Amino acid sequence: MQAVNYPTAGEQGGSDDDALPPPPRPVTPKPRHVNDRHPNFRGERGELYLVRCFACVPEIGRENYAFAVAGGVCVWCGWQEKTGYGD
Repeated sequence: MQAVNYPTAGEQGGSDDDALPPPPRPVTPKPRHVNDRHPNFRGERGELYLVRCFACVPEIGRENYAFAVAGGVCVWCGWQEKTGYGD
């Protein structure tokens, strides 16, 4: 069996300038409100799991009570996604 040597770009007469440009970066969607950021997250149906409330403490967020995370309500300030209180 004979080995096959494929030509490189320089041997074909092409150059690195002929290379395709990198694909565009994905656009990060703009947050809906102050609490749409890490460590908060959204479930499969789009519901907000409010781990830290950034309406209470904008710089670092205030940790939410564990049983209130799935409800999307801050136990400290009463912020809810539906009402948008705190935006």
